[in-house]
Amino acid sequence: MSASAFSMGTYYTGFLESGNTFMPATAGLGFWDVVYSYTDTNGCHNADTIHVEVDACAGISNNDLLQISLYPNPTTGLFYIDMGSLCKAGQIKITDVVGQLIFEENIENKQYLKLNLDAAKGVYFVQIISDKEQRLIKLLKE
Repeated sequence: MSASAFSMGTYYTGFLESGNTFMPATAGLGFWDVVYSYTDTNGCHNADTIHVEVDACAGISNNDLLQISLYPNPTTGLFYIDMGSLCKAGQIKITDVVGQLIFEENIENKQYLKLNLDAAKGVYFVQIISDKEQRLIKLLKE
């Protein structure tokens, strides 16, 4: 950012409304940067960035995917997914930290799933997808 872009005062940029309030509904799901910048009376300026994650839990509406539970977590391999009220059609995908697909299964009318993660120790992501929304749960394999 060039020096001419600064004027006296404090500013935030990102998905904000008046009053410098971050707006998760406007930003949408994902990772976002909110930048704080200032210029003092001597013309000195600086900026800092905060990284904000908006996930499905930030919503106010009733979200069937929030009722899903995965246990035990961490796991030694065998784990369960309680689908809550979401026992209609959907899909489960498990990926490693670099996004490589480890497991994929279509689900239909299942309340509980018993899965065995036959993979190396590490962090994995369990993505549960319905026709209207999706949820990502971090799973640690010991």
